[in-house]
Amino acid sequence: GVANGEIPATGDARQKAYEILSLLEGASLVHWGLMGHGDIDPAAIGRILAKN
Repeated sequence: GVANGEIPATGDARQKAYEILSLLEGASLVHWGLMGHGDIDPAAIGRILAKN
């Protein structure tokens, strides 16, 4: 999480939950669209959550 730099320290817990759930929902859709061939790269998750 925050200590590892995966989630920005700014924002409250509710905002972080929305960001994480939105990311997972999007990743789930892409996974379904690719028929299960490939997973989201952990580096991509870090880039998405690092936005301010």
